[in-house]
Amino acid sequence: MKKSKLYLVIAIIAAITTGAIVYGVSYAQDGAGKMGFPYANWGNKGAMTEAIENNDYSAWLAAVGEDSRMTEMVTAENFSKFVEMHNLMQEGNYEEAREIREELGILDRRGWLKE
Repeated sequence: MKKSKLYLVIAIIAAITTGAIVYGVSYAQDGAGKMGFPYANWGNKGAMTEAIENNDYSAWLAAVGEDSRMTEMVTAENFSKFVEMHNLMQEGNYEEAREIREELGILDRRGWLKE
């Protein structure tokens, strides 16, 4: 009887561990765990930042990648708001930056849109 309880405990721990690993891997692949811009092409972070600082949507689009989910949220029409959000964050004005982020529908660093 004691062996069967031990096997049951081991099986439960294995299932929980496997679930946590699968969740962690899928979360990391989605890119939502990155600080700042979820779903961005982080290999081009320097080019993305330079494009934002130069208010250059075309360069930003090339850096982030046209297939990035960020392009669903940031468009040529609202890019100036995105730049404003970036500048506010650089100044430490996170509350106003958060308001713009929510207005644009950009997810937070955990991949959630707080409403």
